[in-house]
Amino acid sequence: LSLGRIANPLLNEQTTILGQIYYLVFMMIFLSAGGHRAMVAALLDTFTSIPPGSFRFEASFLTLLETVLTDAFRMGLRLAAPTLIALFMASLTMGFLSRTIPQLNVLTVGFAIRVMAALGVAGMALPYAFDVLHDAAADTLILVRGAFGLAA
Repeated sequence: LSLGRIANPLLNEQTTILGQIYYLVFMMIFLSAGGHRAMVAALLDTFTSIPPGSFRFEASFLTLLETVLTDAFRMGLRLAAPTLIALFMASLTMGFLSRTIPQLNVLTVGFAIRVMAALGVAGMALPYAFDVLHDAAADTLILVRGAFGLAA
């Protein structure tokens, strides 16, 4: 099923049949859960927070944008660091093994070892990712609400 491609006119690209099924199923779940109404309600709530025509672009918003993007980059590094370190160590180990045992095909064996190491470390680090994501999201929301003059 994943090899068959179909044209997706909405995205102007080709997708798999399984991808289309996932898209349709999750769209039905989204609509049945009332997600479309929640999105429209959230849009209408923005008009009460920032009335049309009252937004003024100031230099402080560039500082806010810089802070938010910097924090997002730091959060991404904090989430990916354990896996990146594990991949580096696996590559280093495979390099030593290839010099020690020249008959070992590093490309075939090393790929599987790197995948297992990355998935294993990512799985072990996953419970700690919630704290990182929660703290970053809370700090970002406080920054944005403060920039718009809303109560924290």
